[in-house]
Amino acid sequence: MTSKPVRSLLTIARWAILATPAVLIATLQGGATCTGKAPPNPEMLRNQSACVEYIKKQDADRAETRCEICLEYDPKNPECLNAMGLVWFYRGVDDKAREYFKTAISFNNDFAEARNNFGVLKFKNGDFTGACELFESACEIDPAYLDARYNLGLCNLRLGQNERAAEMRKPEKQRDFQRQFDFYRRAEKEYRKIFELDPQHANSYHDMGVIESYRAEDAKIENDRRTHVGESERFFKRCIELNAVHETCHANLAHLYLGAGRYDEAMFHFVQCLAANKNNPVCLEELPLAYSRATMQSESIKKYIEQIQKNPGYAPAHYGLCQAFFAKGLIDYAVIECENTLKLDPEFCMANYELAEHYRKVLDKEKAIQYCRTFIGCARPEQATETEACKETVRTLEVQ
Repeated sequence: MTSKPVRSLLTIARWAILATPAVLIATLQGGATCTGKAPPNPEMLRNQSACVEYIKKQDADRAETRCEICLEYDPKNPECLNAMGLVWFYRGVDDKAREYFKTAISFNNDFAEARNNFGVLKFKNGDFTGACELFESACEIDPAYLDARYNLGLCNLRLGQNERAAEMRKPEKQRDFQRQFDFYRRAEKEYRKIFELDPQHANSYHDMGVIESYRAEDAKIENDRRTHVGESERFFKRCIELNAVHETCHANLAHLYLGAGRYDEAMFHFVQCLAANKNNPVCLEELPLAYSRATMQSESIKKYIEQIQKNPGYAPAHYGLCQAFFAKGLIDYAVIECENTLKLDPEFCMANYELAEHYRKVLDKEKAIQYCRTFIGCARPEQATETEACKETVRTLEVQ
């Protein structure tokens, strides 16, 4: 007996997948370059190093000058050729960047960084298949090369998304999503390796959340759909644990909650998304929808949500929402909104007082003293009552 397809509770996803892979600048090799010349000229190495440093500072003109001097000592220096490729990449002159990357590889076929950078250039221009080949070869040369491995995962994810888009344009009965899931499995393989190599790599958790969301949308059995939704949520939440202001993780987790009917949580994460980027189009559009269906509605919350929608970077609205959440007993949400207030405006003194009071009540001595001292240092004369309360908190807790 075959199971009937289950209509997904998820809305049509507009996943805000990270658009650009990492670009690793050339690393300075300590020994001789791969030209057979040993020992290398110290002045060549000095200019090579200076070129790389100027690229880090995004000073393309001075980087170019230093790399040109480096190449006068040795026109076959792969590190300086790779760096020149980056100079032109950042200037947006792709043809020149391409030639320098290819030349660097021709003089050092095992130059993983140049292969990665050439792959990024292909990725930028939509040649995802060619980009994947270069990222894969960089990983074969250096299996610990994290940027190339992440780029390989993202590249396969993008290929899967392209397959998905192509199938979605077909009549529903003619769609075959097998190829997209083959690409997702390849991407997942790289992300799982990254989890072992660097468990703090937030972007990999984000991308796995996106993959699981697609699997949930296309699941034909309800239990499978629920499993994938749960996995997607887990990955997005882990991403936020690692990077509390990760805009796209908040956006995608909020979108996931919105599709699953968890409107309160969706509203909260849309607000966090807008605190990170006030212009995020998905969060601006879907925040009102989440609020309209939320259970934690009140006139005060509505007022501040509307203010945040109009001006997401407006610290007083986040502070008002903090107070409203505290009043409704939504403590975790309240704390994050007061923290958002201080991120947006470090001089917003009363947010320190709200946090100090919270940590005093939950017996977190160190944080209560920290926020009270900050509040005392910035309080205005009309906040004398709160100032005296904080001074008493500090006196009491310091002797405990």
